Amino acid sequence: MALDTQSFPMNRWWAQAGLKAVQSNPAIFSNANRRMARKELLAGANMLTAIKNWLSASKLIKKDGNGFVVGRYGKAILENDPTFQRSSTWWAFHLLLCLSEDAYPYHGVFVQLEPSVRTYIGTKALVERVSEVEGNDLRVGTLETYLDGILKTFGRDGALEGLGLVESRIDRGASDDNVFWRLGAPLVPDGAILFGIALTRERFFPTRISVDFSELIGMHLDHYLLTSQDALRARIKQLSLKNLGLQYTTNANLDSLSFDPLFTAESVLITFLQEGADTWM
Repeated sequence: MALDTQSFPMNRWWAQAGLKAVQSNPAIFSNANRRMARKELLAGANMLTAIKNWLSASKLIKKDGNGFVVGRYGKAILENDPTFQRSSTWWAFHLLLCLSEDAYPYHGVFVQLEPSVRTYIGTKALVERVSEVEGNDLRVGTLETYLDGILKTFGRDGALEGLGLVESRIDRGASDDNVFWRLGAPLVPDGAILFGIALTRERFFPTRISVDFSELIGMHLDHYLLTSQDALRARIKQLSLKNLGLQYTTNANLDSLSFDPLFTAESVLITFLQEGADTWM
């Protein structure tokens, strides 16, 4: 499924208010509660759809019958950062979207832009590239609308602006494509790397106790963490020495990661939320 943003970016207020509203009233996004939801979330009808879709795609809420309930990741955030102030919360939000099966075209931005390449590309070129990501079945106009909300989330007043994940510049002299984009160069915390590994394992290799480093790269984890493959390998090796439930070994030129039973996405997230240092730019 795709992330229909209705061209609206996610922001800090909508994230905390939307999550708490679902916690209090699972039917908050129903037609019967439309007026109440608009008042509580300070949002119009299309904005309500966007909020619901952002929260659902990121797995902070999940469908339950005719309504929604707060998911396990949403509960972890409500218990540790209910006002969505910490950068670790937004790193988690970013990675949950990247590794969600319901958040296209969000992950396509990171799949199609290379972390080590610092060249800007225009919006039209970016839309074209994202349209080529495997699994896309959106019409160009629909894709542009969904991407509009996503790209705004990285810009001024967007929830992810302060992480520096995506950078933009405006070229007033360009005739028909005057906004240009590239991946940023943020300070990636250890907790984000661990959570990214745990989420990748949970989605693609849930029954395995080990994975090859090349398999993580095949799932684009280096792109989602905005880190070159060599740098990511070095960071993971360092983390494996800290007794965090992750072991890194090299045998016959094959790098692999193995996991302790307690190394789960949920446990890693809770530690990240509680102990992660802020990396706001």
